[in-house]
Amino acid sequence: MGESIRIHIFEGLDDDEAAAAGARFTARRLEDGEILLTPGEPNHHLYALVEGDLRVALDDPDSPQNFPVELGESVGEMSIIDGSPVSAYVIAQGAATVLAIDEDAFWEMTAAHPTVGRNLLAILTARMRRQHESARQVLEQQLQLRQLAKELDHARRIQAGMLPTREPLLPEHPEIDIAASMEAAREVGGDFYDAFALDEERVAVVIGDVSGKGMPAALFMVEALTRLRVHLTSRANAPLDDVVRSMNTELAAENEENMFTTLFVVVVNVRTGEMLYVNGGHNRPVFARADGPFAYLEVHSGMLVGIWDESPYQLGRIELQPGDRFLLYTDGVTEAEDEERNLFSDDRLIEILDAGQPDDAIGLLRTVRWEVAAFVGEAVQSDDITMAAFVFRGPRA
Repeated sequence: MGESIRIHIFEGLDDDEAAAAGARFTARRLEDGEILLTPGEPNHHLYALVEGDLRVALDDPDSPQNFPVELGESVGEMSIIDGSPVSAYVIAQGAATVLAIDEDAFWEMTAAHPTVGRNLLAILTARMRRQHESARQVLEQQLQLRQLAKELDHARRIQAGMLPTREPLLPEHPEIDIAASMEAAREVGGDFYDAFALDEERVAVVIGDVSGKGMPAALFMVEALTRLRVHLTSRANAPLDDVVRSMNTELAAENEENMFTTLFVVVVNVRTGEMLYVNGGHNRPVFARADGPFAYLEVHSGMLVGIWDESPYQLGRIELQPGDRFLLYTDGVTEAEDEERNLFSDDRLIEILDAGQPDDAIGLLRTVRWEVAAFVGEAVQSDDITMAAFVFRGPRA
């Protein structure tokens, strides 16, 4: 057999001995993806690879954690040696050819040619070393993943600590009822919201959605939210569109990763009911007068924040009446998917709010959360779901 010299267990045999030993093997053709050996099943053959590629996987035939079988190497010998079932998958990677010998013929060959036994011992030792190295690398990856998981958990805690969670968010201002929530699709999300008093008369409500997910989005979110807070509080008397413009200029100038965020900023004068707002490429908010139907507020879309340092922004103004309701949200609400990949949709959001007619901020959030959860069902949450709602109660008596 011309190909027998390629089989490692024949190394050291002369041509006649190798040919005699190889004559005891039978050829078997394997198709791409065909499983030669399966864990738990008995095996009574040794297989030597003479053409193509085989790979060995311990836990699953599709596992990325696998190692190759080289041409001339053999598999199945452990079952022959100790009589135990197969311990790993052996799968053809493309079309392959193996030579098979049953265990009785194998032991007869080993007795007749002690070199075969020594070769087999050397092959098993080399394989154990490779498997040990593979296991070491897997363990190292697992340890790195555990460390990363810890770091992400710490980052999630830090991020959560930056977002206010009281209900209502500004109890010191009963003139306006504000509530907000965020459910991250991953351990660390890119959505954000905020609500804080600028002075005794004015309060700010903010929502945004950073591009991307995970740690990079969270870090950019922290920077964007921090800069916005600084600009809103330090320039409280400046026009709101100028405040957003200057914040965008700073963010874009140091944005080496080319990330961006959407942004919707609201400032309400709780004594007069004047509401100023600026939109930086965010979803249109939902608005309803007291006991009136809900509708999307017609607003200028504006430029995304953080991309271009000279982006213009337009100031909007509304005169609020007691009982007026607002819902700010990220696209994780309207683009939530059910198990069939259907979207929750803009229309459904209006429908469920009109049907429920919640008249307080927490009620607005709960109505949407319950309806989105019921719609999504068992589907995996595909995006952060963030909302900020407020109801204007009117000036204190």
